[in-house]
Amino acid sequence: VSDALWAQVEAVRRGRRRGGGPRHRGRVDLLSGLLECVCGRRIRSDGTFADGQHRKRHVAPCGAWGERARLHGDLYARKMHGFALRRAGRLDEAAAVLGGCLAEDPQDLVLFRTYVHLQGQRGATEELRRTLEEILPRAGARRGAVFGALRKLPSPGAG
Repeated sequence: VSDALWAQVEAVRRGRRRGGGPRHRGRVDLLSGLLECVCGRRIRSDGTFADGQHRKRHVAPCGAWGERARLHGDLYARKMHGFALRRAGRLDEAAAVLGGCLAEDPQDLVLFRTYVHLQGQRGATEELRRTLEEILPRAGARRGAVFGALRKLPSPGAG
């Protein structure tokens, strides 16, 4: 076996290796094994923080994930809860949950598009405007999409 091929095998094995240790099943992580990053890598559950919130770990963090390999799982749980509320037809509750998530993670494109569409369905243009103006300074690469959504909204005070 060539050295280059063996190096690839070792890299794959290293990426699939999991840490040992006891598993504490007091609080079940409902998202365990179900998350996948936009880059295609699986997101692993990685224990809990001191406050009991689940951690999520990206083995090889990409640009979409961010710099840190581990993140709080609470945001993901709230996003999934908001999407479930939307599917259940509870639009007002879904808008409140997803708006809070968007304020925390303004660069999530799927969340952004879902929230804009949801607020359009509800006719809540002023609430949408406030949220978009709030996230604009932190929108990063999504700044153009936020500006575009703001431009499509009717002017304030127009009926």
